Amino acid sequence: MSTDLGGLSDGLEIKKLVELVRVSETAERYEDMCKFVKKLVELKSGKSEDLDVDERNLLSVAYKNVVGAKRASWRTLSGGFDDADTDLLDKYKKIVEDELEIICKEVLTLLTEHLCKTVEGNGDETEVFY
Repeated sequence: MSTDLGGLSDGLEIKKLVELVRVSETAERYEDMCKFVKKLVELKSGKSEDLDVDERNLLSVAYKNVVGAKRASWRTLSGGFDDADTDLLDKYKKIVEDELEIICKEVLTLLTEHLCKTVEGNGDETEVFY
C-alpha cells in the first residue's frame, strides 16, 4: 500500500529531512523512511554532496528493512499452503515479487544515478560502501 505523506518532506532543509528519516526509523515506518532517504539523496546529489556516514547508514537501514520484509513474505508464500488455491497464491506471490523488484530498482537507481557519481574516483570507503 502506497503511503501518501501529504508533502510532509516538501521544502525541508537537509537537517530537517534527516530528522524526519530518524523519526520514521524509530516508528519502524521503513517504507516512509525509504521515501525520505530518496529525497535526501536527490537533494544532496543535486548539490554534488555525498551522504555522510550517518546518512549512509540510514539509507542502508531503510532499504534493508523494506527488502528484508518483502523477501520474508515471498519465502512464506513460496513455502506453499495446503489448503490455499494455488492460482490465487501464485498471483499474490507475483504481487510481492513486483513490489520487491520496484524497491530494488529504486535503490539501484539511487546508487547509479546519484551516489556513485558523487564519489566516483575518490577511492575511499564511501565508494566501496556504494
